[in-house]
Amino acid sequence: MSASLRFSRRFLAELEANIAWYELHRPGRGAEFEQAVDHALKRVRDFPQSAAAWRKQFRAVRLKVFNHAIVYEFADGQVFVVGLFHG
Repeated sequence: MSASLRFSRRFLAELEANIAWYELHRPGRGAEFEQAVDHALKRVRDFPQSAAAWRKQFRAVRLKVFNHAIVYEFADGQVFVVGLFHG
């Protein structure tokens, strides 16, 4: 069974800013970044406990092509996505 996803304002703002940055520097790259995030979020939704634990209560899943990680909490069948980090 898939977990439900909720997003922090911080994550949504970081996502929007990163898409715009990639698109500005190379047209089409913003869409590729957005697809990579969507793919990672589908993995998180379907397998929320498979990502590596990070700082006790959080988990982090890295994007395969981009040097970013999605950080989230998983509890009671819900995923709360807290941030999108570079590095």
